[in-house]
Amino acid sequence: MNRFRSTILLSIAAVALVLFVTTIVLWIHSRGNTDHTGFSTSQRSFYLESSSQNGLLLRVTDLSPTVGARVTGMTATPNGWTVTPGQPVKMQVSNLSADTNISPNVAAIENQGSPLSISRMKLQFHGFVWSSGFTTEHAVLPGPFPARQLDTFTVTYTSAAVTSILVMLIAGYFGRRARAAAAEGRCPKCGHDISAATDQCPECGTPLKATV
Repeated sequence: MNRFRSTILLSIAAVALVLFVTTIVLWIHSRGNTDHTGFSTSQRSFYLESSSQNGLLLRVTDLSPTVGARVTGMTATPNGWTVTPGQPVKMQVSNLSADTNISPNVAAIENQGSPLSISRMKLQFHGFVWSSGFTTEHAVLPGPFPARQLDTFTVTYTSAAVTSILVMLIAGYFGRRARAAAAEGRCPKCGHDISAATDQCPECGTPLKATV
């Protein structure tokens, strides 16, 4: 059991070390560059970015219109969406069933605009931020209109580096302790139990006095 625990903990420490080094490299490289990549599955689209402004960013978009969005306090203009003076921006999102057909509000046709993405913060903890909302290619305000679920996760380089180094140190410490506990009472060559042996390992024949 100790040997298995040691393997798991030391593997976690190794992964944390790789993440720490990767974070430092991206942190330095982001001073003058923005790196980004993306990929999609049959259900979701993933966008990853490393920049000096956002730190490490992951944006996950559902590829099917699964929410009904309604927004008040914004107006479409030729230059994009603007906040209506004196009105707070409010967002309402509800789940849609597969056979739901949402028709745009006829009175809001004049506010047809360009693509719109809007979200609200759901969690913030020591440099980690999770925001959830929606994105659509053709918003009609105030709605409702079909939209796609959008979740954005960001973490600062400092938080990512500190978290990974702490995980590496803690997992490495307990992993070494578990390895030492697993080695007690076992042959240093083959790992066989030698608690009942006196002169040599009953498995591989290694002289025990020579290993003292």
